Amino acid sequence: MNHLVEQIQKSIDEGPGFERERELLATALADIQSMSATLTGYMFSSQEDPKNIYKVGLGSVPFLLAFGDLMIGWLLLKHARVAAAALESGASDIDKPFYEGKVAAADFFARNMLPKLSGVRTQIEGIDNDVMELDEAAF
Repeated sequence: MNHLVEQIQKSIDEGPGFERERELLATALADIQSMSATLTGYMFSSQEDPKNIYKVGLGSVPFLLAFGDLMIGWLLLKHARVAAAALESGASDIDKPFYEGKVAAADFFARNMLPKLSGVRTQIEGIDNDVMELDEAAF
């Protein structure tokens, strides 16, 4: 994961351009890193309280979905940079809408999807074992 974090951070640090998208991507990266640390903490704390391992299981799917959104946001930003460069260099009339769409998709995803990762972070940080304490007959 460290290599991916380095690559994403490199995209965040590249400038100028796409400031809003880069800021949102930076927040999403910080959220993912926090989620990973929280889940790791649950895993290590299960040595003292074995039931804490359930928290890792309960948080794994939301974490993986959030991580996927981070990857999508990062790749869309990379593609938007290429598209913006093509537009600046005078893309042909037939290619121009495609490149404009790439830029718009990156902006839309950054503004509408990446902020949701902060909510997932809060969810993972607040996981409890209440559902795991229910009697099996409840299911």
